Amino acid sequence: MKPACTLLSLTLLSSPFVVSAQENIEKTFTFGIVSNKAQSKIKKSTPFTQYVTNGLAEYGYTKGAVKVFKNYRQLAVALKNGTVQIATATPFNAMTLEAESGSQAIAIRWKKGLQKYHTVFFTHKESGIESISDLRGKTLVFEKRTSTSSYYLPAITLLNQGEKLEYLPSSDDKPAKDSIGYLFLDEHLAQSNEINLSVWVYKQRVAAGAFSNFNWSNPKDLPESMKDKLTIFARSVEIPRDLILASPTLSQDQQHKITSILLGIEASQQGALALKQFQNTKKITALTPEMSASLNTVRTSIHLLPKVD
Repeated sequence: MKPACTLLSLTLLSSPFVVSAQENIEKTFTFGIVSNKAQSKIKKSTPFTQYVTNGLAEYGYTKGAVKVFKNYRQLAVALKNGTVQIATATPFNAMTLEAESGSQAIAIRWKKGLQKYHTVFFTHKESGIESISDLRGKTLVFEKRTSTSSYYLPAITLLNQGEKLEYLPSSDDKPAKDSIGYLFLDEHLAQSNEINLSVWVYKQRVAAGAFSNFNWSNPKDLPESMKDKLTIFARSVEIPRDLILASPTLSQDQQHKITSILLGIEASQQGALALKQFQNTKKITALTPEMSASLNTVRTSIHLLPKVD
């Protein structure tokens, strides 16, 4: 049986902080990630983990570790019992972790240089679709059921507007007249990506598609020759690109200290380099009222997502 997770411990440099007698026991500060590419994630996130741990010697943390889990259920357990101190996740997964572990989102990670993004709904200019209600009785294509911008976010956008969604196993199936049909591109093509999703809408195999505003602006995902024939007819709310969560087992003082380290990490050369190695993270910033509000929309809407077998 394969191990549930992969663990890499790293011994950190000595710290100028004085450890109190009550916290003199050596402790490991563990950063949790979900991925099927354990060794790659460990390598890229180890400098980040090391940097954060170096600032926590006053709490007895002398070693750092990166722990990679196969799924968010395993990560939720680790956050809840305190074997993982902080973790990273996209908004929908983060809100699930909050609910299942009692963890709390403490900061926004600018993953791949992006602070926030949203979903765009687009169609062929000749389709006659001008609003979400025009999708009733027609088919919308998502990329895959694990995608934030091309499933979770557009789906709750439709559901929060009172629309009915109907899963279609085949691209030849038609939804009921009062429902919006949807299918997942990765269930119909060996290579599922944004360019192929764009092609399906361009060739009018489906009525509309949904992916992020950055996909819409990227010629690799949507060439200008096709974009000229397509149009955006609706958008979702903006949500953070990625989040950092803290275990409920951390004291308020520890959580504040970790947040302080994270928010100032790009100010030092070593911290900025550690961020860049970790999925080209630009910086880590505080949750704004706008982003907190959008997360609350996600938090209260997850249960609305249809169950697809």
